[in-house]
Amino acid sequence: MKDNVKISIVIPTYNANGFGSIYTKDCLNSIKSQTYKNYEVIISDHSTNDDIKNIISEYDGLDIKHYFNDIGRGSITVNMNCGIKKATGDVIKIMHYDDKFCNDNALQYIADVFCKKDIYWGAFGFNHYHQSNNSTCRVMVPSRRKWGCPSISFFINDVDNPNLFDENVDIMNDHEMHCSLLKKYGDPEIISDICITVRIHENQASHFANTGIKIKADREYIINKYPEFS
Repeated sequence: MKDNVKISIVIPTYNANGFGSIYTKDCLNSIKSQTYKNYEVIISDHSTNDDIKNIISEYDGLDIKHYFNDIGRGSITVNMNCGIKKATGDVIKIMHYDDKFCNDNALQYIADVFCKKDIYWGAFGFNHYHQSNNSTCRVMVPSRRKWGCPSISFFINDVDNPNLFDENVDIMNDHEMHCSLLKKYGDPEIISDICITVRIHENQASHFANTGIKIKADREYIINKYPEFS
């Protein structure tokens, strides 16, 4: 990997009952505060209005590319993949629109990791912010058996053999991707510093109807696909 690593921050978005632009602004503000500046922001937008597109003009200093995406509308897995396919950086950093960086050096950590030999992916320590009671808690550090949402991880942009999320998985797309990266590259680089805040709120996919049924189906699918990690 070259010294001056370019990071593609891929943000899948949608209107989310009017909160999409509010959450996305929080995310973009946290990106703007990063000390490492060699990055692009790819917004793959499942919205049916211009709310999120309209806030981009407030961030003239950021390299933001906004794409309306009507492919697979309603599937965050599909939306993440559409963003990944637009990325031109050396490293992919997924950030859900409702999550944010809580450490200004997070991108610098990624750049430092990918300057090392034989490092292809990694994950950050993170916490949860609960929208309902305005509190941050549950600090976690990923491990082989304990992950978090896609916002905590980052991985090489493999042009020849792209690292894409399995679109057969609706809710547990994070676990499926981490199993895929484990199988392809081996163990990740774990950055134990708390760098990501994951927002918990009523508009997220895990709160939708039939979530329990979807999680059960996803879990069975992943076990069958990756029996070595079950």
